[in-house]
Parts: sequence; C-alpha cells; structure tokens
Amino acid sequence: MKILIVSESFPPHISGVSVFVSQLTNHLIKNKNQVIVFTNSSGFKFREEEKENGRLKIFSFPSFPNPFRTKLRIALPSRKICSIIKTERPDLIHIQDPGFRSRQVIFEAKKLHLPIIVTHHFTLAMIESYLPKFLKNTGRKKTINYLKKFYAQVNLITCPSDFVKNELSSMGIEKKILVVSNGVDLEQFKVGRTVKKETPLILHVGRVDPEKNISVLIKAAELILAKVKATFIFVGDGKLLKRYRRYVKNKKLSGAIKFIGSVPPQSQKLIDLYHQAWFFWIASKAESQGIVVLEALATGLPVIGIKSGGLAEIFKDNQAGFLLENDQNKNFADKALSLIDQPQLRQKFSEEALVEAKKYSIEKTLAEYDGIYRQLVKSK
Repeated sequence: MKILIVSESFPPHISGVSVFVSQLTNHLIKNKNQVIVFTNSSGFKFREEEKENGRLKIFSFPSFPNPFRTKLRIALPSRKICSIIKTERPDLIHIQDPGFRSRQVIFEAKKLHLPIIVTHHFTLAMIESYLPKFLKNTGRKKTINYLKKFYAQVNLITCPSDFVKNELSSMGIEKKILVVSNGVDLEQFKVGRTVKKETPLILHVGRVDPEKNISVLIKAAELILAKVKATFIFVGDGKLLKRYRRYVKNKKLSGAIKFIGSVPPQSQKLIDLYHQAWFFWIASKAESQGIVVLEALATGLPVIGIKSGGLAEIFKDNQAGFLLENDQNKNFADKALSLIDQPQLRQKFSEEALVEAKKYSIEKTLAEYDGIYRQLVKSK
C-alpha cells in the first residue's frame, strides 16, 4: 500500500503525536509499504526528502510559528498539494490533526475518491487551557462546530481512549469512531539494570505548557523538600519553561528542582532517566491517553496522576500508582511522600505497572492500524 500521512508534528519536532507518527511510519516502511508524509517546514520554504530507498517521501510545506506552543508551527496552504497527491496517488490518507493543510488534503482526496482516516489526538480541555477564562465557552463552541464539519468529510475516526471517543460523540459527531491506543514499545521501554539513585528522584516528562499543570508539581515539590531531600527532574520544552526556571532559581531550589529541556523521544538518555527515577508524576487533566505514562509504566515506574481524561483508563488508583480526585499540590506531596517512605509499596506498584503496560504494546496498536487500512482500501 501507499499511505499518505498528514501531520503538523513530525520528527525532529517533539510531541506525543510526533512519537506516534514516527512509530507508525517506521512500521509501515518495515512492512514494505510506501509512505508519504505531509508536514511543516521550519520556515517559509518548501522542502522534499526521499529516504529508505524511496519508500519514504517527506514533503515539508511552508508554515508559521504557533503563538501558543513553542516550536510547533501552523500550516500554510500550498498549491503543490494538489499536484503531489495526483502524482503520488496514495491508496489511503491518514490525517493526524484537523488543521488548514488537512482541509486542503481532504478537498483534493475527495476528487480522487481516496479513503480518509483521521486520528483525534487531543481533548477539549487542552484547547481551553490556552484560552483566557472569558473566552473558554466561546472557544469550546467554535472548536466543536469546526470539528463537526471537518470530521463529516472523513471515512473513519480513531482516538486513543474511551474518554476521547465519548467526548467526540457528545459533540454530535456521527462518524464511526474506533479506540486504538497510542501504544508503547515494550522492547525499548523496559525495566533496566540501572541502580536507583540513593536520593529519591521524581520524574516528569512532557511539554512545559499550560495544559500540563506543572505549577502544581512545583508547589508539591516544595512541600516535599520541606520534609525530605529529593531531586525533581522535568523533561521538556515549552512556553512556560523560562518562567518555571526563573521561579525555582528565585526560590533557591535549582539544585533540587531541575528543568533540563528537551530530550529526544525514545532516546537512551530518556530511557536512562526513567530507569533512575523512583516514580513518575503528572498533573495534566487534559491527556487523551498519555504516551509518557505508558513509557513510565513499561519501565516499572509507579505513577501519580489525576483521575481525569484518558489517564484514568490506563490504571486504577492504588494499583500501579495513585490517581487523585483533584490537582491540589498537597495531595501530590502526600502521595509522593508515601512512596518515598515505603519501598515495599513502590515495589508492589512497580510490578503492577509492568502488568498494565503489557496491555498497550505498540505491536498491538500497529496491527490494528494494518487491519483498518486494509479494510478501508478494500472498501473504496
């Protein structure tokens, strides 16, 4: 098959969508399919690349900076899209975001009667986190209206959790929606031989952006440091990175609370951090599923999170970790201290984390997409 993947986020850009698309692309190429990728360039110039002996073609289109998310760019329309689709003639189109370029691709695909699948990667809470309070209701209504029109044009929608499926259904979207996990590479992310740090190390991986709610974890870290010595590492880049670095510096906590910036996804450096950590925590209430949570569980880390969004479907409270009812920093601090103080509880949660992670193997996810692709191409 020849598959066209449309995604504003693609390596080397770092995001959950980028990780998913990269794994999907590599899998398709490995199985002797041809893959075309439409993504954003790093500026206003068009660029074309050919890799993997011609099995992968990447078309990077002009784009402009996203005012809300650091280093993510927004697609600009391009006249080249029509000619490329006509020339390449893919068997199927898989869209990863409902943006401007995706609308243009759908318009051209309809002319050629090509099947279109779209994966919905986000929650309404994520969108709302970037809006001032007085615009949240208006923003939600406009987003829902836009998505209803956009998804009415595709053949099938996939999403990573039942929470997202239910949210889409509540919007009045009537297209068929399948739940397919983002998946995690259990061969790559597994328990390591690295000896844990003697001083407790608590890890967070994710963009340093509003919806990640990292300020809650910083406040919780301050409460913990008032009682025990510990190190907190935050991996990721984002619009709030400088602000948080400045805050911990002013508090004279830079030695204990460290914002280390971006680390390449699926890299050994990232895996080593998982192996060194005592446990993982996340305060986001806007996760569609949470690839980093799957990675943490796969490496045997207990997780502290909030019972919200897709995260609540991955594991249960008091099984592989704690799921809190709210985002109060004291609750995070109390649960973290209980894990620090109880090695037997950490061990119990670690064993349970490995069991839960096996349910989300990337092989299972990719096999599901293989079946979806074949069915759509067969029925076109």
